[in-house]
Amino acid sequence: MPIPTGALACFLDERDDEASMLVGGFYLPRSNLRDLDRTVSQVKERYGIPKHAPVKWNLRDQACVDTRTALAGKVDDFRTDFFRELRDLDIRLLMSLVWKGDPSYRVEAWKWSFENILQRLCIILDHKKKSELRRQHDYPFLDVVFDWLPTRSKVDDYFRVYSEAYNHGYQFIRNRLPALRACDACPCLLVSSVKHSPALQAADLLLGAVGDFFTWVFKGHRETSVRRHFVSLYDLFHRSDSGSVLGMGLIVKSSTRRRIQRKLRELGLDP
Repeated sequence: MPIPTGALACFLDERDDEASMLVGGFYLPRSNLRDLDRTVSQVKERYGIPKHAPVKWNLRDQACVDTRTALAGKVDDFRTDFFRELRDLDIRLLMSLVWKGDPSYRVEAWKWSFENILQRLCIILDHKKKSELRRQHDYPFLDVVFDWLPTRSKVDDYFRVYSEAYNHGYQFIRNRLPALRACDACPCLLVSSVKHSPALQAADLLLGAVGDFFTWVFKGHRETSVRRHFVSLYDLFHRSDSGSVLGMGLIVKSSTRRRIQRKLRELGLDP
């Protein structure tokens, strides 16, 4: 699937456990944001969920009490319908899994995983810059919106991760990724709450499906969820020009790639 034309908006969330940090979500044409909000509202209405009630993968959250009541016995049906509706919005998934090594490395793992996402966004915008004529009314050409931040005490450290990508880009041994500012991205990271943002609720649900895939890969649990939800979303991942998902839309440690490739092929998917 080609990169959507026009300005983009990217919505991200995190899934944190003792051993790993998963950061990710999706990007889509900013022109489709109204349709995204409308889609989330319509699926909620279909299942009797109040418009004000947030939807999340984990319904144990206190904020989801009304949603949990409405979805009693219908959670998987809701997820299936929700993901099916998202397919019409030209979204692309970006997900990055980082291993902590120690639970105390939560902040560092968040930064590493978020940087992986930002690097791919630099690549995407650089590609668009070379292939697409942008007009002034498209500024900013990218907005990145995150669902809150892990801890308030280090909030400036979290904003600095985006600032570095915006001002300096990334330098590697063999190549350099342009700064986001050179690609007309928004100069600051935007932060909101999944409780009030339909787009971040979509990111939370997508992250949950991908998180279950990793749980299955490394712990052997959640296979039913993976076959029902992750498989249906797989063709929405951002891909390289050669069509590869791994390393682009699904970013993992190189030492785990073979294991993940085997599990993807077990599902009948091309990594």
